[in-house]
Amino acid sequence: MGLFRRTPRPAAPPAAPRTPPPPVGGVAPLTDDEVRWCELQMETARVLAQHLAGDDGDLPSLEALDTVLFSGLDADGRIATGQLVTAVGTAFGEHVRRSTGLAWVVATDEHGTELALHADPGHVLVHPSDAVGKRLRAGEPGVLPDLHAQLTAGVLDARARAGRAPVS
Repeated sequence: MGLFRRTPRPAAPPAAPRTPPPPVGGVAPLTDDEVRWCELQMETARVLAQHLAGDDGDLPSLEALDTVLFSGLDADGRIATGQLVTAVGTAFGEHVRRSTGLAWVVATDEHGTELALHADPGHVLVHPSDAVGKRLRAGEPGVLPDLHAQLTAGVLDARARAGRAPVS
């Protein structure tokens, strides 16, 4: 008998079931885990806004979110962490959601899958974290209140043109 005997390895446990992503160009409602993840991002933004901007609200003001966002820059002006953009972007998105009546979804396109806001008719789709990240990379402090106003006006206009009454 040889020194090494091949013994079969135990079978790997089955992978946890995953919800398949929506088709490219599609949207899907959030799962319970994704809802909890969004809540965690908003809580992170809330704690940071309280610490860095003195904002004690359940949903930090747009001005406080802007302060938090730009506090994440290092001495060279680089983004210190993607987590900051995600947390601020999610809280910013919640402001947009409350102003427009859009719903949180998972959206998939040719660039990947991302948390987004969506409504039909009109297939209105907003990617809040992406919008916030672009403003941060452009070095545009103080832009979140104006960005919110522009997005809200654009969404409400698109929904009105698609036959959906604006949110009051």
